[in-house]
Amino acid sequence: MNLRLSFIYSMRNLFGRRRTEGKTVNRMIIPIVSIALSLIPVIVVLVVSNGMIEGILQRYIEFNTGHLNMRLWDESEIPFFARKVTDLKKDKDITAAYLEQTGGGLLFHKNHRYFVTVRAVPEDLWEEDAGFRKYTRLIRGEFDLSARNSVVIGRALAEEFGLNVGDVVLLYTHKTVFRNGEQTFLARRNRLKVTGIYSIGYQELDKNIIFISFQTGLSALTSENSSLNMIVKVPDPFTDIDGKARALEKKIDPEVIFW
Repeated sequence: MNLRLSFIYSMRNLFGRRRTEGKTVNRMIIPIVSIALSLIPVIVVLVVSNGMIEGILQRYIEFNTGHLNMRLWDESEIPFFARKVTDLKKDKDITAAYLEQTGGGLLFHKNHRYFVTVRAVPEDLWEEDAGFRKYTRLIRGEFDLSARNSVVIGRALAEEFGLNVGDVVLLYTHKTVFRNGEQTFLARRNRLKVTGIYSIGYQELDKNIIFISFQTGLSALTSENSSLNMIVKVPDPFTDIDGKARALEKKIDPEVIFW
């Protein structure tokens, strides 16, 4: 049997019709329908999973990382980038822009202690960043960092520590120094007053992240044990984000050359 006859015979078996009790039935209808029905749950699961993943990612970047992130070398660059932030806020393609210092510290209250991520952000973050405000729910108090040494904490941490608005906590950070050629650590004690309690919906974030003002952060955190960043947000972070990053670099430094 040559190749042509083999092909015709196969097509006939697959798509040919046969008579059953006087009725003509396509041999492939039942298998095709069965396969199609079996794929429906798979498609539903994929659609739901994609929606959940995108929702989690959207919530995380709006609350924590921002869409675009530019690292500063040290505190000497703060005045330059502060001016750039002011300029970026006037750009219609930018929804939010601010400076942030992020570090770590040991939080104490009575017999409780826990290592937390400390985010030093602008006092007006709640008013200026609609994306952050959309996914962050205030449980008690206000997201108020206007008073020096104020702090906003997550619900999970507040519940574990038994904290409420108005309570005082101690935050210990450290600075690395060298004495007589040996490395040592100097503790820095910061007395903070709770002004608000938030929830992002994920216990790990609620428990691990606290907020202080950017000015408080400059004294509470050391540059060698923290990072200074410019956070920028755009209307659609999921479309051509690389192109938007290059455009941002051009706005920050027009002399940048892309290879």
